[in-house]
Amino acid sequence: MSTQILENRFEIEKKLSHTDFSSVYLACDRHHLHRPHCIVTAINYRDGEMRHRLEREAQVLERLGRSPQVPRLLAYSHEP
Repeated sequence: MSTQILENRFEIEKKLSHTDFSSVYLACDRHHLHRPHCIVTAINYRDGEMRHRLEREAQVLERLGRSPQVPRLLAYSHEP
């Protein structure tokens, strides 16, 4: 079985959940020496406006992530 790597950075270890709208994976971040675990959420969408909304939410989460009570956003991307 081959290992799935996303964005040449996140190594998927296992799928945690799946719905019609998204899949959630446990992964490790290969950009860091200690390869910390993280959660990767793959969101399935077809609406062009949805991409813009998700990018805005990621930007807000990135700013909020500077607070110790909020999970830190490591990265976000989209596939065409």
